[in-house]
Amino acid sequence: METLEEFAKILGVPLSDYVLLNKDKNQKKANICWIRTGGTIDQIKDKETGRLKIATKEELNHSALGLDELVDYDKIDDLIRPIDSSNMVPEFWEKISDYIREKREKYDGFVISHGTDTMHYTSSALAFLLSDIKKPIIMTGSMIPLSEPNSDAVDNMRNAFITAGYSGLKGVYIAFGSKIINGANAAKISPDQLDAFRSINKKYAGFVFDNNLYINKTIKYTPFEDDNKEFRGFNKNVRLIKAFPGMGPKVFYDAVGDKVDGIILSAFGSGGANTEQDSVIDGIKEAVKNKIPVFVCTQCDDGKVKLEGANAYDVNYRLREAGAVGLGGLHEEGAIVKLMYVTGKTKKYDEIVDMMTRDVCGEED
Repeated sequence: METLEEFAKILGVPLSDYVLLNKDKNQKKANICWIRTGGTIDQIKDKETGRLKIATKEELNHSALGLDELVDYDKIDDLIRPIDSSNMVPEFWEKISDYIREKREKYDGFVISHGTDTMHYTSSALAFLLSDIKKPIIMTGSMIPLSEPNSDAVDNMRNAFITAGYSGLKGVYIAFGSKIINGANAAKISPDQLDAFRSINKKYAGFVFDNNLYINKTIKYTPFEDDNKEFRGFNKNVRLIKAFPGMGPKVFYDAVGDKVDGIILSAFGSGGANTEQDSVIDGIKEAVKNKIPVFVCTQCDDGKVKLEGANAYDVNYRLREAGAVGLGGLHEEGAIVKLMYVTGKTKKYDEIVDMMTRDVCGEED
């Protein structure tokens, strides 16, 4: 087994930034609200078909988690119906957010158990919605159902509840495997590995090593300055366009014809796309002419979009000259959710651009 120093090196973080979380034995138990939404952690095998299905409350035994030893908690089973996370929708994000906002004074922190396939979308949505809440809101789940042998649910839930109760973090995070990740910077990297999530372009908020939790002491909580624009719900009338070799302007023309409110272009490398034969340039210009903002993120797991300045490629410059706006290090899942959030507050072109390029919940280092 590697040493603590070796483990920190694998994560790519300076160990000096982290402090061991020591819970005082005489410390009062934290009072946590546990919101269950379904997912693998709450699934069992159907005896007849062998398929995984969402279990009923009667079919699950959460006593195996050992949470009573860690915290006091209320388990909320009916805020939304238990679902496979592929069926998660923005209306559920808003319902969870409203509940947390309503109950924030009652609890020391919140834990949301969730399916893994869209957990990072939900964590991004809640991070933007709840950027002003000064409580830890920790999401987690599992790759193996709790009802199965050797489930990772026990460790993930333990880490989530300790983080929610005693870490002092503020805002939305994912606790999964060995990592604590800022909610708007998480990405799922594997459908079957137990350590299935990683942080994109941001240091981990914490990590677990040898059953000990280490928290990043350099995190600075800077709540978003409210723009006083009323949030009317996540706007699904947006587009995520993924660049591919030879992609032309038609996808942008189609988006303009559909009168979408914004476009995310997931580009190559540091912000490139086809700018020669059957170029995307005319498509971007057409969108911008129709007051539809186009934002550029990268398909890469690491690195940031660079549309101008030293060492920017000519193709990147051309996207900017056509009117596209770079989103720095925000990855495509966080980018599309942020666009849904921002266009749920305003439809004005300049205001959308301003809000999309501002740090809302610590998503930009």
